[in-house]
Parts: sequence; C-alpha cells; structure tokens
Amino acid sequence: PLPFMSYGGSSLLTNVIAIALVLNVGMRKKKINF
Repeated sequence: PLPFMSYGGSSLLTNVIAIALVLNVGMRKKKINF
C-alpha cells in the first residue's frame, strides 16, 4: 500500500479498489461475514 500513496490522490481510487479486491478474496477464503 505504501507505493500507491506516493503517486498522489489521483491513484487513491485505484488503491481503494485494490484493497477491496484483496479483502474480497480474503473473505471468500475465510468465509467471514461482517
């Protein structure tokens, strides 16, 4: 996540999407419902 922060606010959306995808994969593997 650190490299994404250095690009600026323009790629903040891309960073958020990347995190969302990682969380989705993690939730699917662990099957955790929030």
